[in-house]
Amino acid sequence: MTTGGWPSIGALLAHARRQFAGREAVVDGAERLDYRALTTGAARLASGLRAAAILDGARVAFLGDNGADFLAAYLGIPAAGLVLVPLNTRLAAPELRYILEDSGTAALIAGPGHEERAAAAAAGTDAVVVGLATPLGDLRIETILARGNDTLPADGDAAALGYMYHTSGTTGRPKGVMLSHANVLSGTLAAASGMGLHGGHTWLHAGPMFHLADAFAIWALAWLGGRHVTMRFEADAAIRLIESERITHTLIVPTAIERLADAAHAGATRLDGLAALLYGGAPMPQPILDKARAAFDCALVPTYGMTETSGVITTGYPGDALVAAESGYVGREAPLVDLALVDDDGALVADGAVGEVVVAAPSVMMGYWRRPDETASVLDGRTMRTGDLGRRH
Repeated sequence: MTTGGWPSIGALLAHARRQFAGREAVVDGAERLDYRALTTGAARLASGLRAAAILDGARVAFLGDNGADFLAAYLGIPAAGLVLVPLNTRLAAPELRYILEDSGTAALIAGPGHEERAAAAAAGTDAVVVGLATPLGDLRIETILARGNDTLPADGDAAALGYMYHTSGTTGRPKGVMLSHANVLSGTLAAASGMGLHGGHTWLHAGPMFHLADAFAIWALAWLGGRHVTMRFEADAAIRLIESERITHTLIVPTAIERLADAAHAGATRLDGLAALLYGGAPMPQPILDKARAAFDCALVPTYGMTETSGVITTGYPGDALVAAESGYVGREAPLVDLALVDDDGALVADGAVGEVVVAAPSVMMGYWRRPDETASVLDGRTMRTGDLGRRH
């Protein structure tokens, strides 16, 4: 039971089971799980890893596609006092190996279809491979689950490291971004309240779950008792799922929105059950924005954030007249977030002038893994210089 301050992922897991046990939680292809089954799977995975001598603070990586297994890992692994390291499925084995070595990963869970690449990436590292389909490493997933039990982990330390995401490495080797339980849950609360999410909503996990742009919805919908529908994005399949599963929200990049708009046009549908189509991760070109506005009747909602801020820090608010009005608009600060624009000397710039985005929020990262100098260069307590440029309307 949380006694004050931010809850931990363990508290979130217990809340979901206590409040929503019989409510449908996950649609993953033909598989449907209620919250009792989802939280039980997360608990068995967590306790099974602990029984296999994966102990407090150990990093556990996950390489796999969107699905119920990934959802269980997102909730169960940090709840057990471990650290989840989501891996980009688009990386080659040598790139994955660098992340495993950099993070000191103890176990690598391989999703279906990713077993061989997981084994190749883990070769020569200290990570053991846990195969979800075949036993390519030291442990079968069935063994892990059999060692586990249905008891939910106790509420943990919200200030503890819970997740480690590696940046893309556009300016060097990827850096491990350390996020605490409090970081991700405060960011979740800010984004969910700004977007107006509630338990009657259904989120389509169409963007990759290894990325925080989608991952915040894992915590948000579990907190609220909403439904998760998972898929690997393909425009025609997304159209079918949005219609058949009564999807209300999803967040994808602009290029995927363009493909979705083309598919909707070809199928003569406007997806009128969709409440909001959110976008982020890249600038939205005006031609794609115009095409999407013509194709859909739902709100088109911009978002802006980064891994170091636990995801979304600005979003279009429901009913905001500026939502999707122009390319480049990224919404307003989410609740709990304070943004400033500064010049090279750190002084505030006037409205309309270009400045560096500085963010202060409880969702700002703990720092970069084992990189104190790089952490100190951008972070001052819970205030971070992002390196991004913007201007305020």
